[in-house]
Amino acid sequence: MQIRWKILLWALVGLVPSAAWAVGPPNPAESILVIYTDADISGYSVTLKNAFVAALGAVVPAPTITQLDIPTGHVGIYNDLHALAGSPTDLSQWCQVWDLRFRSDKDNIAYTGPNQEDVITFAGANNDTLLFTNYLDQNGHLFLEGEHHDFYIRDLNLFALINAVAATPLNGAQIYADYNAMNPGAIGGFSAYGGFNVNWNNISAGTINASFPGGLEVNYAGSGHAIGANFAGAYYSAGGSCNTAYAWGTGDLNTNGRMVVNFETNAFVAPNANATSNEWIQNVYQLLSGCYKYSLTKTFSPTNLCVGDSGTFALCYSNTGSTALTNVPLWDTLPACLTYNSDSQGGATHVGQVYSWSLPSIAAGASACITVNFTVANFLCP
Repeated sequence: MQIRWKILLWALVGLVPSAAWAVGPPNPAESILVIYTDADISGYSVTLKNAFVAALGAVVPAPTITQLDIPTGHVGIYNDLHALAGSPTDLSQWCQVWDLRFRSDKDNIAYTGPNQEDVITFAGANNDTLLFTNYLDQNGHLFLEGEHHDFYIRDLNLFALINAVAATPLNGAQIYADYNAMNPGAIGGFSAYGGFNVNWNNISAGTINASFPGGLEVNYAGSGHAIGANFAGAYYSAGGSCNTAYAWGTGDLNTNGRMVVNFETNAFVAPNANATSNEWIQNVYQLLSGCYKYSLTKTFSPTNLCVGDSGTFALCYSNTGSTALTNVPLWDTLPACLTYNSDSQGGATHVGQVYSWSLPSIAAGASACITVNFTVANFLCP
């Protein structure tokens, strides 16, 4: 009796973070999707987006920036993303995604559900949370914008997304109460986490001109690391100092990738914006950098085998990004009907039928393959 193998073929796009924090602007530059909304009647959200795009665009070498506008009446990003990126509709073609949607005209508005353009949606097919979580699973890097406690329509779902992906969630009793409702002026104290305060621009002694900033107490941030600016706000309690922004790196999320969440907007637009606020944006870009892209295919040879026969399959990968691939893990689950014998890389580690390898370094644009030798053990193959 003979088994005819199906040719198992798939293509995967991987966004894999480098093992260590890099120093200096990414070279080659990375690709960024900036999401914003033009729905704010005051124009503030567009002004905020323009400030971030200008700071990011001043990087040398400059990143490739794609802008995604969520217009008036549109809820969630999927439909507009589909119109921009086509099918399949996901975020994997960008190394970093910066969600700057924010409506300044929606302060002190009662929450009645995800019914405005800047809300991170949770319900329904292709909701924002699903898209962002899948993107992190693919090792993408995410920046999310919030504000102080008056903007709870945006912030409540932002908190929920953080708690959905963080290894240790925010302290639910403190999330809302620790928002600041003061205007403290210039604030500073930027964190050295991941070398953030000096990873490119040296902002260790700098300050930003915040107005009514939001913030969370450091002791209640779960697995997040404070990187923004420290302040003592109106809702400051004995729990610890407040901070305007937090970062989640490798091991801080129950998914992959990295994430930064910021709770202050006024520092980045006129008249408050200054050199430090622009450098802060650039340092976040650096903190989130380290993007590898690759495609992967799997082919069997021969396609007709009997029990006891030997065969091979090849895992071939191409570096489709602009950065050399180094130390990227690859794994494959062998069906129970196959017995692993050897491979061209000198041996795989495995747990049960899950076999794994560390890809050898390959340059941008290059390709390589791992050939696995096996024997057909029985007929119990799908």
